[in-house]
Amino acid sequence: MRKYVLLILLLFLTALAACSGGGSGGETASTGGTTESGSVALFITDNLADFSQVTATITEVTLLHTGSGTSCSIFSGEETVNLAELASESLLLDITNCPAQEYNRIRVETNSSVVLTQNHITDECTFVSYKDEHNNTNVLECDDTVCSLEINGIVNVFADQENALTLDFDLKEFEVENFGELGCTATMKVKPLSHDDVDDKKEEGMKESIKGVVSELNIETHTFTLTREKHVFTVLYNNVSQEGIDELLTLAQDNSLKTRAVCSLFNLESNECTASEINVGVEGIISELTETTFILTFNPEINVYYTGAKICGTLVNEAKAEVMLSGFNGTAYLAYEVEIRKDHDVKDAGELIKGIVSELNIEARTFTLTRGEHSFTILYNDVLQEGIDELLTLSQENGLKTRVVCSKFNPDSNECAASEVDLGVGGIISGLVDTTFLLTFNPEISVDYSGAAVYGALANEAEAEVMLFGFNGTDYLAYEIEIREKLTD
Repeated sequence: MRKYVLLILLLFLTALAACSGGGSGGETASTGGTTESGSVALFITDNLADFSQVTATITEVTLLHTGSGTSCSIFSGEETVNLAELASESLLLDITNCPAQEYNRIRVETNSSVVLTQNHITDECTFVSYKDEHNNTNVLECDDTVCSLEINGIVNVFADQENALTLDFDLKEFEVENFGELGCTATMKVKPLSHDDVDDKKEEGMKESIKGVVSELNIETHTFTLTREKHVFTVLYNNVSQEGIDELLTLAQDNSLKTRAVCSLFNLESNECTASEINVGVEGIISELTETTFILTFNPEINVYYTGAKICGTLVNEAKAEVMLSGFNGTAYLAYEVEIRKDHDVKDAGELIKGIVSELNIEARTFTLTRGEHSFTILYNDVLQEGIDELLTLSQENGLKTRVVCSKFNPDSNECAASEVDLGVGGIISGLVDTTFLLTFNPEISVDYSGAAVYGALANEAEAEVMLFGFNGTDYLAYEIEIREKLTD
């Protein structure tokens, strides 16, 4: 069982502000006769540690007064956020009017699943518990998909004044068990932070940011409007020095692309942001891949220069990718991050199952895949990968985690007609040559890595995680290798 310590996520709730949202909230329950109100702005941020992706979905945040029964939902919807993108940054989610009074509880609701990536390995984990203010572990209240918890904390919303509350999803205190294995679970911790703690983080360089859709772009005055749901912001970008920023914003406006503005100054009363950085996200299909560029088609198509970009996954033609753009060099748009969406494509086409192989029947082309308490019957006669029988035999004999893509899936019978199968194995590299190496994990296998995506430096005695998809009669075939570390004496 492996246990990991994560990062910090902060929720900023600032009363009497103005700004954006991915959902909407509002007054509910009794107001105790109060007619005055203040507005509450909700931000999130993190301080990334071990995981390069921590994607969670926030569904609701509510202020409560347990005595009077008053409540105010300050965010309601579905906001899925990769917290890894928010280091030294607080992202505004929503702003809501609430009755001006004291609240003594904050209820937070999230989806039960959280997606984690570490060293190019991704796993979907489940929130199961949380730590209270005394670090005692408590079981989360969860239905099939949503978990909720209530934390103690006094929140005063004053009319005609600015009030601030910071919720710290203290991921340094989060515990993750069985990452990369069956039954990955996470324990969260949420606590209120003081106003001084928030000020300290701003002094350390944390900036506010907003996401939305660009309109009213004025290249002469270097301004545009950024709209997020019902909230509208004026963005001044004359201090943004990124190459081709005008062309990037024109692309965003013409195609309604989600745009992020990082604000060096942010006036919550006037909804004005003085931007220091701007980037644009676009998802499409890769084609005409070269060593430095590719075409990204999303109707329309653009030329993308990806040299120097962070690449998550393997660049190939016809791959679906999410590309983060930072500028334009006169010929191509400049990418700083490219994420290959292989699993998302798979899920669009069918179901994705991970587990342990047993009851392999090569003649019938079937096997059982077990994940936790669940067992699935897999039919793999449509899988065309070279040496699939040998690959499945290796998996079964060594209890290796195996992934199956189902072209057809029957949830009533738990039967899957597989279109693709691969598996992961960790071990020590030796006998390294130009195209192959030996991987020792008890037992030892020969691996052909020609054509594989390699993360890190291949070297003898290095510890590696290898993804296999077949067998050529001599070697197992790798499509991805992640170097963990090199062993030392």
